[in-house]
Amino acid sequence: MEKLNSTKEAAELVQLKAQTLRKYRGTGVGPRYVALAPNRCAYRSSDLAAWVESRVRTSTSDPGPTGRVA
Repeated sequence: MEKLNSTKEAAELVQLKAQTLRKYRGTGVGPRYVALAPNRCAYRSSDLAAWVESRVRTSTSDPGPTGRVA
C-alpha cells in the first residue's frame, strides 16, 4: 500500500499551508484525498504528484484544464 500523508505532511510536500489544503478540500480544487473517517483524511503521494503536474503551465496566459488563469 502506498504511504498516506497527513494534511500537514501533504502541505509541506506541495509547499502550501495545511489550512490551504483544507480549504481546497472544501471547494474541490485541490489534490484528491482519502477519507479515512468523518474527521480524518490523508493524501496519497501519487495524487499529490498528479495534482502538482496538473498545475504546470507554459505561460501566465495559459488557462490550463480548468479554464482559469493561474
